[in-house]
Amino acid sequence: MMENYIETDNNSTFEVPLEVQLIKDGNYIVSYCPALELSSYGDNEDDAKEGFEEALGIFFRRIA
Repeated sequence: MMENYIETDNNSTFEVPLEVQLIKDGNYIVSYCPALELSSYGDNEDDAKEGFEEALGIFFRRIA
């Protein structure tokens, strides 16, 4: 299950309600968030979700 919150460097958190779609593309599963135009992928759904959580964390650290 994907988390719906982000923890910041100063240990505070905020909720981020976002739609994330899981789409089969060839041999991969793509995780895509239309609102942020952010995506990741993996060999299976768990890998795609994990990759997206990592990408989302990087995205929010860059804009914070």
